[in-house]
Parts: sequence; C-alpha cells; structure tokens
Amino acid sequence: MTQKEMLRRIKDVLCGDEKDKKLFPSVGRVYPMTTENIAGYYKGLIENDCFKDKDILTVCSSGDHIFCALPGNPKQIDCFDLNALTEYYFYLKKAVIESSNLETFKSKFITDFIGNGILPENWYKQFRDNIDSEYKEFWDYVVEFALSNDLSFNPLFIHQGFGLKQYNFLTNYLTEDGFKLLQDKVNGVKPHFIHSDLKHLDKHLQKEYDYVFLSN
Repeated sequence: MTQKEMLRRIKDVLCGDEKDKKLFPSVGRVYPMTTENIAGYYKGLIENDCFKDKDILTVCSSGDHIFCALPGNPKQIDCFDLNALTEYYFYLKKAVIESSNLETFKSKFITDFIGNGILPENWYKQFRDNIDSEYKEFWDYVVEFALSNDLSFNPLFIHQGFGLKQYNFLTNYLTEDGFKLLQDKVNGVKPHFIHSDLKHLDKHLQKEYDYVFLSN
C-alpha cells in the first residue's frame, strides 16, 4: 500500500469515517499498548537466555511484543500484521521511547496521547527527529491534519479500558530499570514487516524462526 493511500485511509479513521468495517481491516485502529501478559510469558525465556541470538517472528499490533523481547538480545525480530498502520505506529512509539524518560512516556504518551487523544505540537517536535525518515513525513501530515482540524487522536486506538496499572503488569519496561534497558536496546531496531493475516502468513515467509508469537 502506498503512503498516499495510507494517508487517505488514516484521515477517514481520524474523522470516524472508516470505510473498511471489518473487525480486522487492512488499515484501521491499533492497539496502543498490549492487552496480553507479555511480561509473564517472556520472563522465563529472557532469564534463561532463550532469545539470545535467535530469530523471532511476532504479531506487530502495539509493538510491545518487540519491545518486551529486546532485553533478551535476539538476533532479529520480524513481525506481521494485517493492519498496515501498525508498522507506522511502531516507529512513532519507538521514537517516543528513544526521546523520553519513563515519567514523560507514562504521562505524555500513555495518559495524554493514548488515553486522552492529545498530542501537543510542541511535544511532537521534541521526538519527531527520532522517527525513522521513511515514516516521519507520514506522521508530520497526520499530526498537522489532526491539529489543524481540532481532531482528537483517540480514533486511532482500540481502547480496552486499560491504564497504567494494567500496563505496568503486562509489560517489562515500565520501570526505571526496564525503561533504561529498553532505550539501550531499541536504537537501530528495524523489523521486517509482513503485511498479512495469519491465514496467509506462510506465503510471505522467506526464512525459518526460532520463536513465533501469534498473540491470543
């Protein structure tokens, strides 16, 4: 899908006028944070060095499968998702992680952006330079369109009623040590994205993986 088509589709999402009404559309709302206990089932794998120098394939979704796996020092993490917006969202979230301390990530990103749909232009400018170049133009356009039309960013997200208490439990990076470790690992991470649903995933695979995570 071209970036021009992505921008057209994302404008519909922001305006609450999604044309694709499927439960899992090719471009649609994303899970902003995980709703799974990733920290729970990654814990033993990371502590026992099971991820070290291994190739991992995971669903993209919120990006948290990738972020939570990085402390295990995998060789490569690739991901798949039918929703093309998850790729763009991953690089936005990655830039915020690289540019923030834990308190800012929780207050500005989780509470304000995800929870309240607020992304002040002055805060966006603080992390935009860390967005990978091929995705920066996309987010520049989306942010300008939303702010100039006084639109909330809430329509971008699938809201499950979760908050900081739940995310602290479900992820392994919302502590001071965990967040600093993630920041050390996330720079330069560039997953190979496969835009596919699970049913057709095998047609796109070009290598073998040591671990595959298929979400719920």
